[in-house]
Amino acid sequence: MSSARSFSAEQDRLIVDGRAAGRSWTDIARDIGSTGKACQYRLSRGLGLHDPKVVQVGRRKERRDYDDPDEAQLKRPPLPAGDAATWQAITAGTLLDGRAFR
Repeated sequence: MSSARSFSAEQDRLIVDGRAAGRSWTDIARDIGSTGKACQYRLSRGLGLHDPKVVQVGRRKERRDYDDPDEAQLKRPPLPAGDAATWQAITAGTLLDGRAFR
Protein backbone atom coordinates (compact mmCIF):
# COMPACT_ATOMS: atom_id res chain seq x y z
CA MET A 1 0.00 0.00 0.00
CA SER A 2 1.59 3.28 -1.08
CA SER A 3 0.54 6.75 -0.17
CA ALA A 4 0.90 9.72 -2.48
CA ARG A 5 3.37 12.29 -1.26
CA SER A 6 2.09 15.84 -1.12
CA PHE A 7 4.31 18.79 -1.92
CA SER A 8 3.95 22.28 -0.51
CA ALA A 9 3.95 25.38 -2.69
CA GLU A 10 7.47 26.18 -1.42
CA GLN A 11 8.72 22.70 -2.39
CA ASP A 12 7.13 23.07 -5.83
CA ARG A 13 8.97 26.38 -6.25
CA LEU A 14 12.28 24.73 -5.19
CA ILE A 15 11.78 21.99 -7.78
CA VAL A 16 10.97 24.40 -10.62
CA ASP A 17 13.68 26.92 -9.74
CA GLY A 18 16.27 24.22 -9.09
CA ARG A 19 15.79 22.63 -12.51
CA ALA A 20 15.77 26.01 -14.22
CA ALA A 21 19.13 26.70 -12.53
CA GLY A 22 20.51 23.40 -13.84
CA ARG A 23 20.60 21.50 -10.54
CA SER A 24 20.37 17.70 -10.52
CA TRP A 25 17.30 15.85 -9.29
CA THR A 26 19.36 14.37 -6.45
CA ASP A 27 20.42 17.79 -5.17
CA ILE A 28 16.88 19.17 -5.35
CA ALA A 29 15.46 16.10 -3.60
CA ARG A 30 18.03 16.37 -0.82
CA ASP A 31 16.95 19.97 -0.14
CA ILE A 32 13.26 19.12 0.18
CA GLY A 33 13.62 15.70 1.83
CA SER A 34 12.35 13.54 -0.97
CA THR A 35 13.66 11.38 -3.81
CA GLY A 36 14.81 12.55 -7.21
CA LYS A 37 12.20 10.42 -8.96
CA ALA A 38 9.40 11.89 -6.83
CA CYS A 39 10.57 15.38 -7.77
CA GLN A 40 10.64 14.44 -11.47
CA TYR A 41 7.10 13.11 -11.27
CA ARG A 42 5.93 16.19 -9.39
CA LEU A 43 7.30 18.51 -12.07
CA SER A 44 5.97 16.61 -15.07
CA ARG A 45 2.78 15.01 -13.78
CA GLY A 46 1.79 17.02 -10.73
CA LEU A 47 2.57 20.47 -12.09
CA GLY A 48 2.25 19.59 -15.78
CA LEU A 49 5.54 21.30 -16.70
CA HIS A 50 8.36 20.20 -18.98
CA ASP A 51 11.85 19.81 -17.58
CA PRO A 52 13.68 23.03 -18.50
CA LYS A 53 17.11 21.39 -18.20
CA VAL A 54 18.08 19.59 -21.38
CA VAL A 55 19.76 16.32 -20.50
CA GLN A 56 21.72 14.19 -22.96
CA VAL A 57 21.32 10.52 -22.18
CA GLY A 58 24.13 8.10 -22.92
CA ARG A 59 27.52 8.76 -24.40
CA ARG A 60 28.08 11.35 -27.04
CA LYS A 61 28.23 9.84 -30.49
CA GLU A 62 30.43 11.13 -33.22
CA ARG A 63 28.56 12.79 -36.04
CA ARG A 64 28.47 10.69 -39.16
CA ASP A 65 29.91 12.13 -42.30
CA TYR A 66 26.97 12.00 -44.68
CA ASP A 67 27.28 12.58 -48.38
CA ASP A 68 26.10 15.91 -49.69
CA PRO A 69 22.73 15.26 -51.42
CA ASP A 70 23.94 17.07 -54.52
CA GLU A 71 27.04 14.87 -54.71
CA ALA A 72 24.98 11.71 -54.14
CA GLN A 73 22.91 12.54 -57.21
CA LEU A 74 26.05 12.89 -59.32
CA LYS A 75 27.16 9.34 -58.48
CA ARG A 76 24.56 7.79 -60.79
CA PRO A 77 21.98 9.04 -63.25
CA PRO A 78 18.32 8.81 -62.27
CA LEU A 79 16.58 5.54 -63.08
CA PRO A 80 13.75 5.59 -65.58
CA ALA A 81 10.15 5.22 -64.42
CA GLY A 82 9.27 1.58 -63.92
CA ASP A 83 12.87 0.36 -63.69
CA ALA A 84 12.75 -3.36 -62.85
CA ALA A 85 14.77 -3.09 -59.62
CA THR A 86 12.85 -0.17 -58.16
CA TRP A 87 9.45 -1.41 -59.37
CA GLN A 88 10.06 -4.76 -57.67
CA ALA A 89 11.07 -3.03 -54.42
CA ILE A 90 7.96 -0.83 -54.49
CA THR A 91 5.47 -3.58 -55.32
CA ALA A 92 6.88 -6.48 -53.25
CA GLY A 93 4.13 -7.95 -51.06
CA THR A 94 1.33 -5.99 -52.74
CA LEU A 95 -1.30 -6.89 -55.32
CA LEU A 96 1.06 -5.62 -58.00
CA ASP A 97 3.83 -8.03 -57.01
CA GLY A 98 5.01 -9.88 -60.13
CA ARG A 99 3.23 -7.58 -62.55
CA ALA A 100 5.17 -5.51 -65.05
CA PHE A 101 5.19 -1.74 -65.00
CA ARG A 102 3.15 -0.19 -67.80
